[in-house]
Amino acid sequence: MNQQFDNRFDELNRQTNDRFDAMNERLDAIHEAMRTQTRWAIGVLALFGTMTTVLMAVAVFGG
Repeated sequence: MNQQFDNRFDELNRQTNDRFDAMNERLDAIHEAMRTQTRWAIGVLALFGTMTTVLMAVAVFGG
């Protein structure tokens, strides 16, 4: 009887671990996508800031 319970708990534990592993893989993929999007957003903001600064400098000192 105890062996039967042990087997059932082992199977339940294995299924739970499989679910957590799948969830961890999905979270890792989401994290990577968010990190990539954040890098792009920071890069675009830096580019726009640089372009704005250059245009303002040209307007003030060049014209």
